[in-house]
Amino acid sequence: MKIRSILILLLVILFNTADAIGNTGSITGTVKSIEGEPLQGASVVLIGTKIGTATNSKGNFLITNIVHGVYNIRISMIGFKPVVYENIDIRPGSIMSISIEMQLSQLDLEEVVVEASAPIIRRDITGTLHNVGRERIENSPISTLEEIAGLQVGVTRDGYIRGGRRKEVLYLIDGLPVNDLISGGLGSEIPKSSIEQYSLQTGGMEAEFGDALSGVVNITTVTSKEKTIRSFRLKSDSFHGGTERSNEIEGEFSLSGPLSRSKLSYLITSSFNMSDSRWWQDMTLYFNSPINTSASFLSKLVYEVSENKSLSLQGLYALRNWRDYEFSWRFNLDGLPKRSRKSLRTAIFWNHKLSQQTQYSASISRYRINSRIGEGNREDISPEPWQYDFLLRYVTSGSRNWWGLIDQENYNFKLDLQSKLFERHLFKTGANINFFDINSDVVKLEPRMTYFGKPIIDQDLLNYSNRYHYKPRSGSFYIQDKIVSGFDGSTVSLGVRIDFLDPRALRPSIEYVPIGEDEYREDIIDLVPAEIKFSISPRLGFSAPITDRMIMFLSFGQYFQNPLFEQLYSGLSNVQFRFGNNVLRGNPDLEPETTRAIEISFRYRINTETSVSAIYYQKETTNQIDTKTFLPSNSRIAGDYGFAQFVNSPLAQSSGIEFMLSRKSGDWVNGNISYVLSKAKGLSQDEGQGLNYEQWGFEVPKQLYFMSWDQRHTFKGDIIINPTGKLLISLFWELHTGRPYTFYPSDDRSAPVDIEIPFVPNNRRLPGSGVMDIQISREIYTSHKNGSISEQKIRIYFASKNILDAKNVRWVDSSGNIGGELSDPSAYDVGRRSFIGLIIDF
Repeated sequence: MKIRSILILLLVILFNTADAIGNTGSITGTVKSIEGEPLQGASVVLIGTKIGTATNSKGNFLITNIVHGVYNIRISMIGFKPVVYENIDIRPGSIMSISIEMQLSQLDLEEVVVEASAPIIRRDITGTLHNVGRERIENSPISTLEEIAGLQVGVTRDGYIRGGRRKEVLYLIDGLPVNDLISGGLGSEIPKSSIEQYSLQTGGMEAEFGDALSGVVNITTVTSKEKTIRSFRLKSDSFHGGTERSNEIEGEFSLSGPLSRSKLSYLITSSFNMSDSRWWQDMTLYFNSPINTSASFLSKLVYEVSENKSLSLQGLYALRNWRDYEFSWRFNLDGLPKRSRKSLRTAIFWNHKLSQQTQYSASISRYRINSRIGEGNREDISPEPWQYDFLLRYVTSGSRNWWGLIDQENYNFKLDLQSKLFERHLFKTGANINFFDINSDVVKLEPRMTYFGKPIIDQDLLNYSNRYHYKPRSGSFYIQDKIVSGFDGSTVSLGVRIDFLDPRALRPSIEYVPIGEDEYREDIIDLVPAEIKFSISPRLGFSAPITDRMIMFLSFGQYFQNPLFEQLYSGLSNVQFRFGNNVLRGNPDLEPETTRAIEISFRYRINTETSVSAIYYQKETTNQIDTKTFLPSNSRIAGDYGFAQFVNSPLAQSSGIEFMLSRKSGDWVNGNISYVLSKAKGLSQDEGQGLNYEQWGFEVPKQLYFMSWDQRHTFKGDIIINPTGKLLISLFWELHTGRPYTFYPSDDRSAPVDIEIPFVPNNRRLPGSGVMDIQISREIYTSHKNGSISEQKIRIYFASKNILDAKNVRWVDSSGNIGGELSDPSAYDVGRRSFIGLIIDF
């Protein structure tokens, strides 16, 4: 405990994290003479660094632990002309393979310069990986990390990946997680200018990555060691007036580079966003502008201790304040609670290259998220329901009975090792352990509603409150070997991962004692310790050339994701609530959700810049989390005399085919065009479905049905056009067929029109949707400088989301009416929003 306390103290003092093994890449290659003879002893050096090696007897070389970026390599050998390979793009976790032929020369001072071109199809990654670079992010009309994911093939604009639920994604920043482990999803935003590369893996994840069922987002931050880079960006949608605006202003500043002549380099970035939301015409009647604000700050310090050792420190802070909007509350918006969230991550990372073949990295990090719902104290919340108008459509007075203080803290200790044990084997192994401190105090009382959205005002509010404090632990160990054939470049990736979760909680054992007709008293007769859960995840990947232009890829994996802490601990102690029994209880004995996925693809190289791919995937998820109602009486409402609890049971299946035409680079146009045919079915759409069906008196589905996010046909285009060098146009469009909804009509919002008609979820589909976004930027000033200062540029840009102002339908009520009885405008996607912006690089 004393050692742990010292480590924790170190975390508090230090700003930190670093470029772990997962955020560095490698270069491998073969050096031969023009006659094809391997050259032993050739020197291979990364120009501008002290990193280098020499070829072995077969002419092969490997350089590992290369920080992501673009490099030039010089290959030299007595009696041969030196060769300089330029613009080699090293990406996190990648292995760049090159082949060099050297010419005999009497004067070894002559150089042969070769322009490097990364292979359009990478054989070392056997799954599906989408990379988005800094320039592409800067030139896209996007504001958040989740919007970047929505541009990728197989991902919907609202974040569903290959038919999975939205919360099935792991988010990493410089290799360390930033997920909200209580509510799910992304825990922190970062400035766009701090992103060097955004990687999204939607299939075939290697054993290094766990606790995710559908995808892994790995964000690599900027490292500038050679020159100082300063940048400022500002944009707003308020210059043109009118109603097509959210009164949004967004700005960023970044500064990075080396510190004098020392071995230190740094990164400082910050961003802010202020807006009145799309509902500003209603919101500004109640609140001062800006209504929603957010800010983020990221700093990084890298110290090159020696040629083979480095220390990296990083701090990440994010803040968000906002207010929700509901159309039924538009005449009483100040009755909705104010919300806020703050997050802070600090970390320290040590990287040591033991030899050209072996390196290890170790990191310690602390990540904390603090969320608040409402103002004042818990005692200020009244159990009295808010008031509706005569027709029970609009809320006219009162406040929503929500209040909460939620705090989550994670200390993470991580160790990774990478080594080239044999000629063609790249071996990786690692382990990490997490110490959590989870504290939640929430009051949440909700009116009972019919399925059709009508409040039942003569019944008590449902109590979703909770108060808990637990200190669970989790950890993992993985081992992986990547084998590259020397004959045809085929790659085999084998790995296994072991995860554990220790809830460190006591589960109540409950007995129901009858006290009257259809009435029972709940007695806790014992407290049973929750078991430690272990998961074993095998991973397999394979790639092999079919022809000199076509490569086949195959991957299989079993993936696990631990339950959210809210699902483990919520409502375990009812005695402390003054609002009655809790309607929903956690279950600390929940098993991890499990997905088995297989993917097969064929990728064809048309030329050095263009490729086409066809990918088939199939996924099956078991142990999905839902709710089950335990009722000792004949009541149909959980909470009257019983309760609903999170359980493992539902099944989900998804499959699809993704076709993509990709042009990596070109004289004036590049990008992707894709078509996806997909299907997503399951027994449960969300973890609260069982409780809701019990309230409404519906039977729990026993057959798979289409999920509400199922998009059968999706067409996407993501194109960059650069006709003049100073003018750049970024264009994104998406068309997809309609998503399912449940048609179960009602005349009075109380009961169905025909009670004999069975309830069938998602039995109809919405109209199809289409959207187009565009950004046009123009460079208006350029001034080149010598030395360590980068060139100066001034650019202006115009960006427009949904530039065609398409009226895309998001939802309808059970009778098929867009926006329901109130014609709620939130039934439509956000209309056209246009921005004017300025970027200054100096």
